[in-house]
Amino acid sequence: MKNNHSAKSGKNRLAKENSPYLLQHAENPVDWFAWGEEAFKEARQQNKLIFLSIGYSTCYWCHVMERESFSDLSTGQLMNDKFINIKVDREERPDVDEIYMTALQLMTRHGGWPISIFLTPDRKPFYGATYIDNSSFKTLMNNLSQLWESDPDTILAMAEQITRTLQKITQSSEANKTSFPPVKLIGQASKAFADDFDEEYGGFNGAPKFPQPSVLQFLMLEEKNRFMVERTLNAIARGGIHDHVGGGIHRYAVDTAWSTPHFEKMLYDQAQLLHAYAHAFKWTTNPLYQFMAEDIIAYLKQRLLDSTGLFYSAEDAETECFEGKTYTWAITELQEALDKKEWAFFERTYRLEEKRLGEREFSYKGVILQLKKDHMQLAKSLDLTFDKFINQLKKINKKLLHLRNQRQQPRLDDKIITSWNGLTIEALAYASEVFSDKRVLNMAERAGQALWDFLRGDRPLYHVMREGKVKFSAYLDDYATVILAFIALNQVTKKTLWFDRAIFLADTMIEELWSPSGRFYYSNPETDYLLTHYQQSLDGAMPSANSLALRALTKLLGTGMQQYTHHVEAILRSNASHLNRMPQALPYMLIGLYDYYIIEDSVSMTDSEKHLLSSSVVNVQANLLKDRIEKEEPLQLTIILNIEKGWHINTNKPSQTFLHPTTINIQTPDGKIKENIHYPEGHKIDSCLGNNLEVYSQTVEIKAELNLIELVEGINKTSLNISIIFQACNDKGQCLLPGTVSMNLPVNIKS
Repeated sequence: MKNNHSAKSGKNRLAKENSPYLLQHAENPVDWFAWGEEAFKEARQQNKLIFLSIGYSTCYWCHVMERESFSDLSTGQLMNDKFINIKVDREERPDVDEIYMTALQLMTRHGGWPISIFLTPDRKPFYGATYIDNSSFKTLMNNLSQLWESDPDTILAMAEQITRTLQKITQSSEANKTSFPPVKLIGQASKAFADDFDEEYGGFNGAPKFPQPSVLQFLMLEEKNRFMVERTLNAIARGGIHDHVGGGIHRYAVDTAWSTPHFEKMLYDQAQLLHAYAHAFKWTTNPLYQFMAEDIIAYLKQRLLDSTGLFYSAEDAETECFEGKTYTWAITELQEALDKKEWAFFERTYRLEEKRLGEREFSYKGVILQLKKDHMQLAKSLDLTFDKFINQLKKINKKLLHLRNQRQQPRLDDKIITSWNGLTIEALAYASEVFSDKRVLNMAERAGQALWDFLRGDRPLYHVMREGKVKFSAYLDDYATVILAFIALNQVTKKTLWFDRAIFLADTMIEELWSPSGRFYYSNPETDYLLTHYQQSLDGAMPSANSLALRALTKLLGTGMQQYTHHVEAILRSNASHLNRMPQALPYMLIGLYDYYIIEDSVSMTDSEKHLLSSSVVNVQANLLKDRIEKEEPLQLTIILNIEKGWHINTNKPSQTFLHPTTINIQTPDGKIKENIHYPEGHKIDSCLGNNLEVYSQTVEIKAELNLIELVEGINKTSLNISIIFQACNDKGQCLLPGTVSMNLPVNIKS
């Protein structure tokens, strides 16, 4: 085989790739291949083992292995002589990454990046690790190549056994199961998270500690979880994991107190934590959460915003080989930067502790900025209002940012990933509604339009774009997150084009990726060179793709799009066994389950569970003043709710943000509806949920005037699909799950 490493150019074949991660390896003395037929053909023809290295551009230990091993001439020569070497960017090919990460976990009981895994010529794994130091890597390569030459059957047998197990795990199907995940799983998952909760510092389990925004979003379903949510969000806001000077949140902390981060910043973390902080503000009205949401938005604008309006993927953890060097300080440096008054404030606000950071020859001492206490506590201790404290903090941080920007900055991964942008657009749209901020809505709309314009083409949706070049058909999470983004934009702007685009993508997602097993494939089942087509994964740093798809289709179902009922129910049934065994492993899927029970509260619930729904104590009737109208005549609709004695339901605008409002959704299958719904005022009560709560009790009438518009030409008969959503609480403060009553009323139109 001709070695593709050119002595003249000093570059290998990865120089032709577009991924920042692959380009980082373009000058290695390794004859790297990208994932594809060229590599596999060489492996078959030469009967060589494959060394597969999977990582991403902001991965610290990927950089270390690149410096120690892949840049070393003798190591590169050994790799070229004995193996076909393939380099994969996990963010470009999450399907490949998911398969071999699962294989790695089967072999070693742990995972991480870089993935360093050895395969047979037909891509079956038999040995795996993560980071390997150079000496051990050379020894391992020699041992494996000798075994392949002397006893290939041993390797082939191991690979076959691992592959069979891998395919069994990734393609497991419970589609024939008739059981449905019960609503009690929500409470069971909450208890499991409470058992693992760190009451001192927030978060779950021990170090390393990840923010886990999916868990926080799930916990915000129930008021009883408020302490866990607030303690965690407050600790992240004050900790070293938060970049106080430049904004945004680092990927995770290496300790339980959130004080020492692993310094890379990922777009998907910013998006999900923006959504979580905005949601928490709506839930609690704590101004800290608005400050944190605005902090993340400012970071997105300053560091990750592309000229198209879309967002780059990430910033690196290291600068010039030193992890976190851009973000850390010497105490003398801080003293020189601030005047006397600023330093006095700064010293009382921040914990100034020098730590040994980095690894081996790239270690150094530095201060990671973190607050001594929560923002509210610090403001009080300084005898300042929260706003004045924040303004003073911002002034000093702005000064430090100007100084910090003069340093070498971390590398930017400037590829644009569809799914991560979908999460970001949804979060921006949601935040714009919570904070009534048109500038944030403009960011969301601009990004949404850019995604629609640039990440489509001869395919319905692409996965990634860099420097104007799109690549790879969309994966399941690409479709699902963009659907959620467009639904959010439709909800805030009321522009039907976003809803129409969401429907188009939902239908395409089903056509391209739906599996007979009752869930979605992650990638198109016709994709070449995959050992298996992944269908199931747990929620992690991002929600799993099937969890996202469930949530997207459930939201569409909530607007009256009944055609998605089958797919929603199939996903839930196919995951019922896993949810029953370990509900806390799929918190985002449980949000979809919760939403589904609100929309379709009669399905598959046991009699013992139905009393948990608000519809068990409220009787609903709906009628039209006239069911036969002239073509442009408005319809007069009356909805009557009869509420059992001792119970009340929330008004359309409840006094407490954690209470679910009474809302009415009306659709027609043959056109659109312009509606004017008149919710009556409630009466005020005091309960353990709060004072002066506005509620409805006994009998309530809600009237609506409806105009049918853009009807199908020549139609003389249609219907109204009505969904009434409400939450009932009793006089003791016990609240039931929100319930939905759906009705269908026929309408005749005079010709």
